[in-house]
Amino acid sequence: MRQARFVQSGEQVDFVADAAVRAGDVVLFGGRAWVAKTDTPADGTGVLSAVGVFDVVKTPGAIGRGLPVYWSPLADAVNGEVGAATADSSGAVPLGTSLAAAAAEADSVRVLLGTVGPPTSAGGSLVWNQTPLPIGGNRWRLGQFPTAGALLLFRNGLLLGEGIDNDFVLTGRDIDFTDGNEPQEGDVLLATYQPI
Repeated sequence: MRQARFVQSGEQVDFVADAAVRAGDVVLFGGRAWVAKTDTPADGTGVLSAVGVFDVVKTPGAIGRGLPVYWSPLADAVNGEVGAATADSSGAVPLGTSLAAAAAEADSVRVLLGTVGPPTSAGGSLVWNQTPLPIGGNRWRLGQFPTAGALLLFRNGLLLGEGIDNDFVLTGRDIDFTDGNEPQEGDVLLATYQPI
C-alpha cells in the first residue's frame, strides 16, 4: 500500500463549514487564517484559498509594506465589522504578508496569504518573501542557493510551478522563466526557501 496519495495542490483546500460562510470571509482553520472562495452552508463542503492576494479589512492603525499580518477574530475593523487584519500578533493567527502599506485610516490592507515569517525549521531559518533580482532576459536571481525542492515562488500571490513544462526552471540560485511565463512590469515576485 502506498504511504500517500495526491489529493489537492494545496493552493485551495476543501473544508466542512461549522457555520455558514460567505465567499470572501476569513476562516480560521488548522491554526491559520484562510479566505473562503465559495458561499458554504453550515455542515456543507466549501473551498478555502491558501494562497493569493486579497484586500482584507483591517483594524485602525498603520501597517507597513512587507510586514507580517495577522487575523484577529475579535478585533474591530475600521469599517465597523468584527474580525480584522492587524500587525499585532497577540490573540491573533497568521494571515500573511502585507504587499502595500496601509494608512491608519485605511479600511483594508493588501495581503499575500501564507505563513507569517520569519519561520524556522530544523535546518535553520528560511529565507522569507525575498524579491528575486532580474539579471537579464528571462533570468532572475535569488540571494542564496536554495535546498533542492525547497523553493516556493509566487507571482502576484499565485504559487508558480517549477519544471520545464511549468512556469520556471531553477538552476543553482537562478530562476529561468519558461516562454510565455516571464514576469511583466508591475508583477510582484516573492520567494520563500530553505537555503543550503
